[in-house]
Amino acid sequence: MSVGLTLREDKICVIFLDDGVYSAAPQRPELVNLQPLHKEFEALKLLNCDLLADKASMKRRGISGLLTNIKVAEREEIVKKITDSEIVISF
Repeated sequence: MSVGLTLREDKICVIFLDDGVYSAAPQRPELVNLQPLHKEFEALKLLNCDLLADKASMKRRGISGLLTNIKVAEREEIVKKITDSEIVISF
């Protein structure tokens, strides 16, 4: 969905919050017969999308590392990004 939104002139930011931080962390998707997400995240970065993972959510879930191109952000930065946005799509 985020890749499709880049076709418009909007600035896209993908935020990994709460359990969503699991998607931003290194995984072994082959264990459950899924394709890894790193290619999609690389494409988003090439399309100038910001990728942010909530530091507090990571800490609560014991996640210390993230996939390449995903930045750890403080909750205040994420709240500001959301409140300053014209459109917010949650999924």
